[in-house]
Amino acid sequence: MVNVVYRQNAGVNTWMLIAYYGSYALFALIVLLVCIFFVLDRQIPQIHKELAERARKAAESRGESYIAPEEQERLEAEAAARELEEARIADLRKRCEKKGLNFEKEERKYQEKLAKKSKKKSR
Repeated sequence: MVNVVYRQNAGVNTWMLIAYYGSYALFALIVLLVCIFFVLDRQIPQIHKELAERARKAAESRGESYIAPEEQERLEAEAAARELEEARIADLRKRCEKKGLNFEKEERKYQEKLAKKSKKKSR
């Protein structure tokens, strides 16, 4: 039985260490340079204002009224909440008709439960 053991040259071991740790050092240096010269985060509010102004002017040139994205999101959320409430009331009406319950009484129970929940949440 013959055992063959290979021994790497010291230069190879040194080169492997330099390549391994050097790649991390180089990456860290690149990240540092990018972070130093990265000013976009300070310019974002100004860029956002300019884009909103362009959108407003484009809408006016087309003869449309401009609605800011925040306002549009709020309006959509209100519409979704309104639709959800209408669907809940319709379901409650169907359930009350099916089971022979009083709709006003069941609605009052729900509103009281909702008030308790919001009161508990505000504490």
